[in-house]
Amino acid sequence: MDYYIMADWGGSFGKMSAFLAFSKWNLDDYNRQAFIDGVSAGTLKLHYKGRSQSVIRPVPIEHVRWFAGIVGQLTDDQLHDAFRAGAGTQVEIEGFTKRVRQKINELKAAVGK
Repeated sequence: MDYYIMADWGGSFGKMSAFLAFSKWNLDDYNRQAFIDGVSAGTLKLHYKGRSQSVIRPVPIEHVRWFAGIVGQLTDDQLHDAFRAGAGTQVEIEGFTKRVRQKINELKAAVGK
């Protein structure tokens, strides 16, 4: 059985990279970070170049479709609230919300949802 997790949002939303080359809670880096490398053979390959990348495998399309259906229900107000709860500035709240919405739309488009 496979598990997918997103933990420690404060340690996220930056640049994923090798040891000591990553950033945390950095809107500029997060906006520049690629999200999806492509879809092939019934899987979606995420653009991940960080630590432990050897354990990251392509995600089956049916799992991506399920997740896209769930995350696609989030409203921008809910995303705003999440970033506000994380003590983001107004610029960060708006910027992270916009980029997360773009990534949700990329995900949905990649799997035809």
